[in-house]
Amino acid sequence: MADMDRNGVVDMTDIALYANSGGVTSTRDARPVAREGRRRLEKAP
Repeated sequence: MADMDRNGVVDMTDIALYANSGGVTSTRDARPVAREGRRRLEKAP
């Protein structure tokens, strides 16, 4: 579910979105990062 960026590195915001959706267990609160990720994704073409 996590997308690779141009450098081939997994985007941490995508991981946070996935973790916040219950896909994986996160050791920290990913919600603030997930909100930023959603905002970024909404602006994407």
